[in-house]
Amino acid sequence: MTYPYILPPLPYAPAALEPNLGRSSVRLHHDAFFAAYVDRLNGALVPWTQYQDWPLERLLLHWCQLPRTLGQAVRRYGGGVYNHGLYFSSLAPARTTKPSGELLAEVEHSFGSMEGLHRSLKNAAMSVFGSGWVWLVCCSGGLQVTCTANQDTPLPLWPLFNVDLWEHAFIPDYENRREDYVEAALAIIDWDAASRRFRQRTAGKGE
Repeated sequence: MTYPYILPPLPYAPAALEPNLGRSSVRLHHDAFFAAYVDRLNGALVPWTQYQDWPLERLLLHWCQLPRTLGQAVRRYGGGVYNHGLYFSSLAPARTTKPSGELLAEVEHSFGSMEGLHRSLKNAAMSVFGSGWVWLVCCSGGLQVTCTANQDTPLPLWPLFNVDLWEHAFIPDYENRREDYVEAALAIIDWDAASRRFRQRTAGKGE
């Protein structure tokens, strides 16, 4: 994915995540907030033609080495594009999927059980002050739960999924009840998509 960036369509209908996430809140989150990050990243890259062919991941990995104004824009807006892209592709329409095979084995190795992973994700999410994200990532020791502030990413770690902890993600449906939102979001994680990303990582494509 390189400049000019395009807002990817939702991989499901806006109402497909109900009752966990409402139709109007999903549409607003995707069509307004996500779209704004895409537009602002494109705008920031207009004068910097020498960086327009860099993949988004490369820009994000090296944002602090870019010219100052571009680097800050990449960190904020490029991070918003990357993070939201994974978020919307990490959720599944109101159906339950579960990890299996190698990913399930890795979850049990790293967290003891699915319940242990759920507890770690929820505790990490509730520890975030202000805006940010909670992630399940692959690292050298297996799987790890980590958090990032604002629109920072966990790169170069390889994320399997994330949950948006910005207020715009949950206030329309849950007001100030972030914990309820986190529970609802974790209940609709698309583990099939997470398993595909895990296989990509273990096959060496996430290096």
